[in-house]
Amino acid sequence: MVQHLWQSNNETATIFITIKTNGKKKLCVFAEDLQKKNSYYANREVIVDGTRTIFMSFPITPKNVTIGAINMLHGWMSKQENLLI
Repeated sequence: MVQHLWQSNNETATIFITIKTNGKKKLCVFAEDLQKKNSYYANREVIVDGTRTIFMSFPITPKNVTIGAINMLHGWMSKQENLLI
């Protein structure tokens, strides 16, 4: 799993997320507030073969949002794979 904390300060936003993998992978990309239970703002399954950029739109955000990706097959991502926001 790869995670980044984004200080969004309750703003309206569209973020672009670039995912880099070493081969074809099925991933779950998510945005959540770790301070609240069950606070998923986005939860999207994507297939990435090399590099892919996706976007997520937020009409309103909490003060801090955790953006992350997890491999759907085994739950982790290698050190060569990364998530750019």
